[in-house]
Amino acid sequence: MNKIEYLKSITSADRLNYDERSIILALINSLNSQESVDFFDPTFNNDAKIREWTAKKIAKDIGIQKEKIHDNLIKKLLGFLSLKKFKHRATCGYSLELIIENLPKKDKRKVVNELLNSTYAQLRKRAYRQIENDFDKYYEKKLIESFKKYQDEYLIWFLLKSFSDEFAYENFNTFFESCNDYQLSKLFLKVTRIKPELIGKLKEIDEISYSYVTAKNNFEISDKEAVELIEKNENDERIGLLIWSIGQHGKWEILKEYYDKKHGR
Repeated sequence: MNKIEYLKSITSADRLNYDERSIILALINSLNSQESVDFFDPTFNNDAKIREWTAKKIAKDIGIQKEKIHDNLIKKLLGFLSLKKFKHRATCGYSLELIIENLPKKDKRKVVNELLNSTYAQLRKRAYRQIENDFDKYYEKKLIESFKKYQDEYLIWFLLKSFSDEFAYENFNTFFESCNDYQLSKLFLKVTRIKPELIGKLKEIDEISYSYVTAKNNFEISDKEAVELIEKNENDERIGLLIWSIGQHGKWEILKEYYDKKHGR
């Protein structure tokens, strides 16, 4: 019985206990490059942890020396992802993401571009994560194209975090239509640095986000407005954020009055 046959024989159980897993991890890590690829299960029916460890071992091997067997495996996995009826798409995508970790930049770009062009949001998200972990200006144009085409939630967050205030402002309408409540704060933090009067639009939508952005961007609010914001939103679950924002505005007396009233002082 060779190494691969032996490993398959001891990993065929549906669930492996902790002691079994620890020795299996050690056995996997003792395989050479060819054996690691041979042990990787392209049917994705084996234990998830075993599959993850094998993918990481292959990634480690690639980091030491990428070989033709690695190119062939990556090509095979990408081919699976393009199949219309493929029930293991998410699992395959995750394995591929692990395996390409140490690919040379040129080779990794090819894989990431394939994922970026996928019609499946879960695969595009894996591309976004790869780009975010090792940002490369090469992808800027492609990310913008993907944003305009799909408005993926993860990509929206990444762009708002990483791209310029000017970019957010230039694409304000597209962002505004696609952002969730939390992302709106990030959007308005950026665009109001360029056009402060847009803060009024945020107040119409969400007064607590409005208070947060005004505090972060040092926009003044009056004592009367601070009192109104507290009175209108004191039952909101995000009241802590509102109170923090009012504090950032230096409204000591208003906060003291609110506290005393709340605690019957």
